[in-house]
Amino acid sequence: MKRFLLTALISSLCLTVSPANAEARYQAAPPTATSQEVPPLVERFPGVDPNKYRVPVYKGRFARDIADKHHGYRTRLRQALKGGEVNFGGHYILMMPGCGTACLNPMVLDVKTGKIYDVALAPFTGIMSQGDNPVWSDMDFHYSPDSTLLYFSGAMGEDGDSGSFALAFKNGAFQVVGYSKVVKYNQE
Repeated sequence: MKRFLLTALISSLCLTVSPANAEARYQAAPPTATSQEVPPLVERFPGVDPNKYRVPVYKGRFARDIADKHHGYRTRLRQALKGGEVNFGGHYILMMPGCGTACLNPMVLDVKTGKIYDVALAPFTGIMSQGDNPVWSDMDFHYSPDSTLLYFSGAMGEDGDSGSFALAFKNGAFQVVGYSKVVKYNQE
């Protein structure tokens, strides 16, 4: 049931795509495409205005401890609060612990409260299907301390959509605000 709900959520979110002209401008890059043929990750979303997602960066004291018993990554989360810096969305630390081969399970830690948000769209993976053959994307990410946007290239979930995504973090959850079929494949 949980997997069905996640698949349904991802499918519905991925329908909130950039304008139609973006789809015509960016088509899926073949696995043999060179870096010059694939636009940089943040340029794959002409309908997404990054200025809309700018936020001030928190400079105050961090929470003393994590707010719940997040057993799987408790030590790493506590270390991030003690010695880390805000790296995402104004007052968050975005962590991407691995959950398997070419797989990441993003977590967002609020430095003000110690609250942890598991990313409902996870896991992110670099394994993508290209017809009947699996291929590897470069699993490119881009995010910054002064923005609630997370750009990602790869696949979301085990059976999720593949491509490049612009995700906005709001009220403890990510929403897909841009989608492109373009990815840069790992040639190694």
